[in-house]
Amino acid sequence: LNKSKDIGVRVSSAIYILEEISNDRNLPLHARTLIWNVSSELETVKI
Repeated sequence: LNKSKDIGVRVSSAIYILEEISNDRNLPLHARTLIWNVSSELETVKI
């Protein structure tokens, strides 16, 4: 992710990427859970 962009844009981009990855049917359940946890933490970032 580009550090010159606003933190809100970077957080939104990261969440979008993680959501795309978590939709992969071949992803193990424990990995999907970890991705959801990271995504939840990102949603708490103050913009």
